[in-house]
Amino acid sequence: MRDVAVGLPHAGVVKTDMATSLALTFGADARAANRLGPILHMKSALLILNANMIVREFLDRTTCEWLWCVEWDHELRLETLYALLAAQKRVIGAMYFIEYLGSIRPCASVNGGNFRPINSFKTGEIMPVAHLGMGCTLIHRSVLEKMRAEPDEQAVAPYWWYDEDPGLEEDGHPIRHGHDISFCLRAARAGFQVYLHTGCITPHLDKGRTLDLKAYLAQDAVKECK
Repeated sequence: MRDVAVGLPHAGVVKTDMATSLALTFGADARAANRLGPILHMKSALLILNANMIVREFLDRTTCEWLWCVEWDHELRLETLYALLAAQKRVIGAMYFIEYLGSIRPCASVNGGNFRPINSFKTGEIMPVAHLGMGCTLIHRSVLEKMRAEPDEQAVAPYWWYDEDPGLEEDGHPIRHGHDISFCLRAARAGFQVYLHTGCITPHLDKGRTLDLKAYLAQDAVKECK
């Protein structure tokens, strides 16, 4: 079938564990559903430009239905991809964890304004969110096509999909949103809800350690909602 392209922006370095997991994922898929198609990657220090160029390449040079956006510091698993596909959502991401203000938190927010990570979740849930990190996110072709055909008011070519859009803190101070938050906000304004799959947890390889569910639950005063 080969209906899923892989988008991998990077600055010339991809972590070994990530590269190994990518190779294993392709091998496992070839023996299973055979859905993975081309790997689209751009090498440059301008990662946001890279991400936009990958989307353009996906739309203009492939016929794949889905773009699986991954980042250089995450471990990939085939069951994660298949679960995201089975959810049948046009924008859906696996959950992963980041360090936020000294604690480990899910890289997703339900707050429609500024990014504030969620602090509780139910395992196996597909939940609507305002923003999520793009480390392991599946996006349907129709979303990206509409975002280019009907550009967001803050979009400037070739940054139709990702940028660092201006915003405001809750106290009114101006900020610049990260490229992942900007994408989610633009997708929402284009009419597409973003979803988080809490049953898919992708290890985040951060500063010599792995941020995962075990690390999250090991923190004091953190309890997973059942």
